[in-house]
Amino acid sequence: MTIPRKPPRSAALTFKAADAIETAVETVEGARMKGVLAAAPLVCGDASSMTRWTRKKGLIDPLHQHDDHESMAILLPGKLRMVIGGNESILGPGDSWVHARGVPHYSEAHEDCGTKTAYRSKSSHRRPAPGACPATLLDIANHFA
Repeated sequence: MTIPRKPPRSAALTFKAADAIETAVETVEGARMKGVLAAAPLVCGDASSMTRWTRKKGLIDPLHQHDDHESMAILLPGKLRMVIGGNESILGPGDSWVHARGVPHYSEAHEDCGTKTAYRSKSSHRRPAPGACPATLLDIANHFA
């Protein structure tokens, strides 16, 4: 099954996690995954969306970049090696990261992992002041703090 690049806008303003439908993901930006990755779209607005990702231990997602959106994520359970723009970090529960548009990145799951990721599309992105975060992404980040 293919997950749409941008899921349709959510009909409701809230979404129950138990209602999420998880789908296996075999490729990212056209490159094949090395391991098991599953995605469950949660909510989607006009300019942003949130997805729950489940990575099985040993998953390596290939080096790739997203030219049409940026994303922010928080690691829930697990341990993950993340490389963004050549900078490597070992992340654990509660740690977060951002993939800016056009920046190459990949990860390796050292343990079974769960993440929640928020995306903001390029077409609807208003440029914030330098160092500032768009309000919708800041609200999401604060929600998980």
